[in-house]
Amino acid sequence: MIGNSRTQGFTLVEISIVMIIIGLLIGGTFGGMKLIENMQVNRTAQDLKAFTSASVTFKDTYGRLPGDIVNPAARIPNCTDAPCATGGNGNRIIGLQGLWTQSIAATDENFTYYHHLEASGLMSSGIKNTLDMNFGEGQPEAPIGGGYRVVHWNNRALGPCPVNFPGHGFFLTGEATGDAPNGANSRVIPCGLIGALDRKIDDGKAVGGYVQSTCQTVWVCGADDYATTGNSVAFVRGF
Repeated sequence: MIGNSRTQGFTLVEISIVMIIIGLLIGGTFGGMKLIENMQVNRTAQDLKAFTSASVTFKDTYGRLPGDIVNPAARIPNCTDAPCATGGNGNRIIGLQGLWTQSIAATDENFTYYHHLEASGLMSSGIKNTLDMNFGEGQPEAPIGGGYRVVHWNNRALGPCPVNFPGHGFFLTGEATGDAPNGANSRVIPCGLIGALDRKIDDGKAVGGYVQSTCQTVWVCGADDYATTGNSVAFVRGF
């Protein structure tokens, strides 16, 4: 005679406990991701502020901007090897005047800018004194993705809004070598992080102010409708 078999299932209490644990794990994962993103945005904001402050101090000390100084090997400590030893033309502009779309080489002021700052001891951006132009090598990485490219903006209006900026600024871009910072491989910065950076250091407007990107969904001056998906390049006012 074969006895009856009985399969023991989960009780509602047990299922509830499992669901609670899964919810806590998911919540912890998303909470951790948000914490990491906040740290990335904060570090990027700190970098941009440090570049601006160090550039002004460098100019006050040496009479020219980093990258633009004519004789860095003779004036800046520990700057005897290229690319740091490569001098600029002394015209008070980093790179080509007004050509913010320019491609750059390892001998250009836009590249040696970081090496002059590094050798001066005014800030550390984690670069190496190398001709390798990749981010994390000869140019600094940006915590929110890609890296920094310094450009001269030449009083261009930023987007459709009447905000002109006559000085230098930074592209957050994927274009490290050769190509223009808004070229084909530039859009690597998540729009959600660009929006968070804008709210951190500027006006939080997707169209307007001193942080610009192509993350807006409506091209209207003053719009604050940052897209939360997709990637972009961003420009941030500097000095």
